[in-house]
Amino acid sequence: MICITKDAAEMLNKMIEENNSEEKKLTLLSAGAGCGSPAIKIEMRPPLEDDLVTDINGFNFHIRPSIERYLDDAEIKVEDTFWGKKLKVKTVFGCS
Repeated sequence: MICITKDAAEMLNKMIEENNSEEKKLTLLSAGAGCGSPAIKIEMRPPLEDDLVTDINGFNFHIRPSIERYLDDAEIKVEDTFWGKKLKVKTVFGCS
């Protein structure tokens, strides 16, 4: 089960508002290779035919099938970076 923090939910709502379009959906996808698993990112993307569509805490996510197995016990949270706040998908796979 994926958990979404309160701060992340606020950022997701803002992302959806700013990109309100039938052509783009809230999507979990690979951002490349990480340490033992794919790095996962959240973007507004055009849906693909084989996307898995699921409700997570009231958000309708499209999930690319190649990353689904890495999402058990994942957490979507906000992370402070040098470039400002961003959404992070933390999984139990890869480096600590």
